[in-house]
Amino acid sequence: MDRPPKPYPRTPFADSCRLAHDLNNKLNVILGRCELLEEILPKDTSALKQVHKIQEAAQQMADQIAQSPCDVTRQRVAAAVQRVNE
Repeated sequence: MDRPPKPYPRTPFADSCRLAHDLNNKLNVILGRCELLEEILPKDTSALKQVHKIQEAAQQMADQIAQSPCDVTRQRVAAAVQRVNE
């Protein structure tokens, strides 16, 4: 009989990691949309300059999340490596 998966721990650190993961997902959507707008908008327009500002701010936030101790991407890669080596 399979056991149901254990719920994630409810600690401040775990909550902050879940928040970082969720924010990073949203930032990836924003960055992807900015890339699409770069292709569509005419060059040298004020709209494109605003897109670049949004893109820069979103990238800075994504970089800060990647440097946090609970970067979900690094944890998943490490967990996968452990399973392969077992």
